[in-house]
Amino acid sequence: MILARLGKPEAFLLDYESGKCRLDLPELVDIGDALGIDVVELVNVYQQRV
Repeated sequence: MILARLGKPEAFLLDYESGKCRLDLPELVDIGDALGIDVVELVNVYQQRV
C-alpha cells in the first residue's frame, strides 16, 4: 500500500481525499517516488490537460 511506502498514517490520505489538506511539493515528490512516477512528467501531463 502506498501509505506504508510513504510511512504515513491512513489519516494522511483521508485528510487529502476530504479536502482538509493539500499536498506540498516534497510530499508530491515522495508520492511519485513511492509509485515510481517522475514528478516532472506528472506535472507536464497535468499542464497539457489544463
